[in-house]
Amino acid sequence: MYDYDLYQASERSGDQCVQVIRNVTSYIEQAITGKLTPDDKYYVYQIFGGRDLPANDFMNYIADAVAGAI
Repeated sequence: MYDYDLYQASERSGDQCVQVIRNVTSYIEQAITGKLTPDDKYYVYQIFGGRDLPANDFMNYIADAVAGAI
């Protein structure tokens, strides 16, 4: 329910808000799991820190950051 409430809140900011969140989180996930270039992975960790976190924990960190902003 909480996730859906966040989704609805982000929708109220406009159609683009939801899509931007999807695009950014997809990019981050692909970068840290090695599906993109090493430069992409370095870029993500340079911006957000968390280099020592396992991928799952890092994505939870990102999800919490988005939820906090919403």
